[in-house]
Amino acid sequence: MNLKHLFFIFATITLLTGCLDFGSRKEYTPNSEEARKTIEWLIGAEFKGTINNSYAYENRSGIDPYYYAKFKLTDMVLSDLIDSTWSQTVLPSKWQVPGNAPNWYAPKIDATAAYYTKEFDGGSKSIIYIPENKACFLHYSTY
Repeated sequence: MNLKHLFFIFATITLLTGCLDFGSRKEYTPNSEEARKTIEWLIGAEFKGTINNSYAYENRSGIDPYYYAKFKLTDMVLSDLIDSTWSQTVLPSKWQVPGNAPNWYAPKIDATAAYYTKEFDGGSKSIIYIPENKACFLHYSTY
């Protein structure tokens, strides 16, 4: 391989990586319409009532994007939002807040907490639901 070929390979790689969009990170304004729409998209359903204390975060900067959301239901329950494709399971005993989660993603887990999961091609979603105060913590990840 001569110097001309090496230069061509180097230039091609440099141009391709310069053109690739590696995504972004975005923390939505709390209680905004944009946060609400993101949460609806993550769950796969529109809210029929109101939610409070809504936060959403997305990270699309790598190969495997992930999302976090937190919201509190006011005039509905979680079963109003999720369909039969979600499975209620037992929260893993060694569960802990993921290291890449925003500061506000910190569910106070007790014996009444419910854990729902949904698998899809290339990823999964999970919701921790605290019935006492109707708080929901959603995590969406791809792999």
